[in-house]
Amino acid sequence: MFNKFRFSVIKENFLNLSIMKKIVIYFSIVFIISTFGITIVYEKINTKYTLEKLEQSSLEVLESAKSNMNTIINNINNVSKMIISSYDIQTLLSQNQEKDNALKSYINNYLIQFTNFQSDISSIYILDYEGNKYYSDNYLYKTL
Repeated sequence: MFNKFRFSVIKENFLNLSIMKKIVIYFSIVFIISTFGITIVYEKINTKYTLEKLEQSSLEVLESAKSNMNTIINNINNVSKMIISSYDIQTLLSQNQEKDNALKSYINNYLIQFTNFQSDISSIYILDYEGNKYYSDNYLYKTL
């Protein structure tokens, strides 16, 4: 009953206001509602735009990482082809040749050059059929 009475009092007071005050109240209400609605729409649009830009940026980073990894893999592949196609390596690995210490030392130095000057390569191991190991490692020797 109290709420009904209070509402009727507010309604009666509002109806007794001058037309100018009623217009100001109506426009104030319209302004507040439209501002609230525009704010909600802006937040949704801004969130959507931000997520799209974040997704695009993430995809660009992934594409760049993929490209960098492919470049590293291709470089390593080319280095391995250079090493395996080396006449000295082939001579050392042939079963018919007796192992020459000078050639072994030369091969080890040859491998060391790759690991020292190619930051993508941390170690190189070459094994022959007789179980001999030729390697260059920037870290510790690993048992194979």
